[in-house]
Amino acid sequence: MITLLLERLQASGHFDPIWVAGPADPFARLVSVPLIDTDRHLGENLHAIVQATAHPDPLRPLVVMTSDILPEQADLDTAFADLRAHQPVDFWMPQIRLPVRALGASAWKPTYRLVAHGEQTASAILPGQLLLAVPGITRVDFVIAFFDLLYRTRNRSIARRFAALAGRLTWHLLREDLRSLLRGRPTFHLPKTTLVASRLATRLARGRATADEMERGLQGILIQAAHRARHPQRRAYVPVLDTLSLARDIDTHEEARELSRSLA
Repeated sequence: MITLLLERLQASGHFDPIWVAGPADPFARLVSVPLIDTDRHLGENLHAIVQATAHPDPLRPLVVMTSDILPEQADLDTAFADLRAHQPVDFWMPQIRLPVRALGASAWKPTYRLVAHGEQTASAILPGQLLLAVPGITRVDFVIAFFDLLYRTRNRSIARRFAALAGRLTWHLLREDLRSLLRGRPTFHLPKTTLVASRLATRLARGRATADEMERGLQGILIQAAHRARHPQRRAYVPVLDTLSLARDIDTHEEARELSRSLA
């Protein structure tokens, strides 16, 4: 899959340069692009990625994609055309509308409902398996902890995911606040982040959340406050797209066999 994925990303023309993050054995034998040698849980892998791709330009974006999807060219074209049309953004996380056709072996995946921009009713959504962030202006440690937990709980309901997130991130936020107090720069991330996250989780669980609400929440809790004050025109962007291949990751043997048959 990593070989096929790399071929598709290179052919798409949307990614340059490209790194592969994974264990040197066997990936070094399979890929011809720079390899970030890491083989831990997602949080530690993301730390390795951010360190290996560090750049002096604080506004240089980084796109991260899981390696268990095979995106189609048309879907990548649609996603990146939409992204370019809504610049400037500090964070981009497309959500994928469920198609009318059956999902086959992927029908078991938990979904949620989100009201897209310009729409009045919520659509059934799967999370996209790629995102764009700007490491130089994000709360990097919190973002990594946040998405590590999101990924670990990706196949749970909204309520169960929020319960896991709330419990495990509280200590992380408390440590952030204590460090800022010791440095003489009190920020008090814990109450604000908890309030924003709980409100958004409640709206998602009830099927009433909008893309605008998700964007404001993510911008407020993931992006550094100083950057938001300096660049009020920049935003987090959460589009709802009809690009199923960007969400259909391979979690089960049944899904892998179905993918193998379609490729054959």
